[in-house]
Amino acid sequence: MKKRIFVFLLLFSCLFLVFSEEQNLQKTLSKVSKLTHKQVRDVDKNHRINCVDYAVIFKYVWDTNTEKGKSFNCQIIRNKNPENGFHHLFIRVRANSKSEWIYIEPQAKYPNLDMTKYWGTRYDPKYNIYNETYIWKSYL
Repeated sequence: MKKRIFVFLLLFSCLFLVFSEEQNLQKTLSKVSKLTHKQVRDVDKNHRINCVDYAVIFKYVWDTNTEKGKSFNCQIIRNKNPENGFHHLFIRVRANSKSEWIYIEPQAKYPNLDMTKYWGTRYDPKYNIYNETYIWKSYL
């Protein structure tokens, strides 16, 4: 009987942590999205506000508004699709290192951040280019 209670409490605790982390991620996304839209500016000095500016500012705001050591849970991604000419910079985030990545459009307003819903078939994840965050953060 004690073993069953222990297992139940352990499972309940795990579910609570997962739900809690998901709630925290949604709160963070809401806050970062709002601040990004307020702070966006022409970071790459090309005289227009576009996906580069939104992605770089989103990453900066994320890093300055999340716990120390959580910056790796937000990355800048590039997508270059030779089939339809789509060339875009956007963001992927996760609650923690064990969570799945969520691909978001920083130009969209929370809660409508999902890349696929925002761009439809123009966005094809097989053309994602990773490990470029450091390149784009150099614009700040």
